[in-house]
Amino acid sequence: MLESQPVTQPTSVLFVEDDPLVRLFVIAALADEGYAAEPAADADEARAMMDRTRYDVLMTDIMLPRGQSGFALAAWAARRQPNLRIIYTSGLPETAAHRMVAQGSYLEKPFGARRLISSIEAARLC
Repeated sequence: MLESQPVTQPTSVLFVEDDPLVRLFVIAALADEGYAAEPAADADEARAMMDRTRYDVLMTDIMLPRGQSGFALAAWAARRQPNLRIIYTSGLPETAAHRMVAQGSYLEKPFGARRLISSIEAARLC
């Protein structure tokens, strides 16, 4: 008799970024590594997606379109999902940790697939 193994769900990631090429790269790189990754182009789209779906990791650019803030999005998301892991991304050289209302890690742009996957793995272990 075969013993059934529990089915583990892939880590789900919501990636919020206004640059379509960066979104495509990140979603493809995460999918290649077995993550369930979904893109959002701005904070409004991300909020609508989070109203419908629970994610393990929120990865958001700090500066979003129309004056939207990744910091504000992360704070909103953390209130809705207290166990959500957050990764902030930006091309700016400083982490602006003092502006992080919701705790998270920081991944400076530009980044390649190796640093991307390492940041997701580190967030999962927190």
